[in-house]
Amino acid sequence: MAAPATVSVARLRYPLVSAGKEEGSQFDASQETCRFVATGRVGPFVQETSLVGPPFASARSAGRFAPVQGTTGLSAPTPESHSQNHLAGGVSLRVEALTFAPKGEAPRLRDVTFTLPAGAKLAVLGENGAGKTTLLRLLYRFYKPTSGTICLGGFPASDFSRSDYARLLAAVLQESPADFGLSVRQVVALGRTPHRKTVRTSRSLARLAHRASSQSCESVVDDVLHRLNLDALAERPIATLSGGQRQRVMIARALAQEPRLLVLDEPTSNLDARQRLAAIEAVASLGISLVFSIHDIDIALTYADYILVLSEGRMLGLCPADPQSLQPLISEAFGAPARIEVLQPSQKACLVLDLHNSFRDRD
Repeated sequence: MAAPATVSVARLRYPLVSAGKEEGSQFDASQETCRFVATGRVGPFVQETSLVGPPFASARSAGRFAPVQGTTGLSAPTPESHSQNHLAGGVSLRVEALTFAPKGEAPRLRDVTFTLPAGAKLAVLGENGAGKTTLLRLLYRFYKPTSGTICLGGFPASDFSRSDYARLLAAVLQESPADFGLSVRQVVALGRTPHRKTVRTSRSLARLAHRASSQSCESVVDDVLHRLNLDALAERPIATLSGGQRQRVMIARALAQEPRLLVLDEPTSNLDARQRLAAIEAVASLGISLVFSIHDIDIALTYADYILVLSEGRMLGLCPADPQSLQPLISEAFGAPARIEVLQPSQKACLVLDLHNSFRDRD
């Protein structure tokens, strides 16, 4: 994990890393680096991510980016900072004014805006019903936004064909069916489906989505089975596995897609303590962009680069993954004081919620 930003957050209500109207996103043509500059109550803050390939060249020629002059700050995590493998290489994600309101119902998500640099890891925290799953379903296009936009690599998500989008983004859901008669290896191999020859949208979008690999389908499947410690279960029918084992299989299937953005909805909910850490470490070390919802604050602080906090469908804030920045947001989201404690002998700082003194109990 990249070193946490040393930014003091008193009561953050705006995205720390944003490409909003006031800050904007700017492109330095000489260095081929997109810099997201955020200013405001937390002071200046700069993130960088490489933009390469034909889609970005066309964006530059179209004049979407203006030169950056004199910007300095903290460099965001890049794919080069992670171990190199056939999955390495993330894609930037931009969400702007995203709202989802089913017909005849109150909005489940309202006006969420943030930008995630390529290769960065974002944890989404909040109480049950805060909107975490809704946000992720919008990202992997299970829901269609009522308003707002989602962009991958600078292109609207709606512009991609299904196969192109599946080569860019893979999702692991909270619950997955287990009643089909396939082995573990066959289920994982289903992740290669988007790489079959299909009719694509436009040439530039296809190039962005296409992840040509020198490895065969079989070797990719073998690699992810080993990565998730599933070698011994490869020929077992998936219906015979435990809930935690099936969860690991679904993570492996998603990795077999060779995505540039992986979306996970509470990926460790069915795993024991050992497998929880093994699974999250496996996906966190890939060098791809990662968005995951989770209830474990310690895992979020350990493996994420940034943390997004939701409450009642609204975004409370986005901060670096360090206890000092997260403390006020967690207190507000859960309605209870959060205190920082230092573990011994590791000297690791963690957040502890004092639910016995909940603010809501005083109403």
